[in-house]
Amino acid sequence: MTTAPQQLDFGNLLFDRKRTVLYLDEIAEKLGCSKQHVINLIEIGELGAINIGTATAKFYRVPVPEFEKLLRSRSSI
Repeated sequence: MTTAPQQLDFGNLLFDRKRTVLYLDEIAEKLGCSKQHVINLIEIGELGAINIGTATAKFYRVPVPEFEKLLRSRSSI
């Protein structure tokens, strides 16, 4: 007897819909990873972000739709 794959529940990973951008610390906390890992995801192109700093002093903000896109891509595995 085979069972259907369980649907992942990302409800606890989502943010308030009024938010437009997220801080890296918030994302790291939600995902249970380090801030550096979130930066790595941005730098390899898996997570879209906006650099509000300079080329040498980067200060990233992640648009909520980009975070949700990452969650969707991870849930389809």
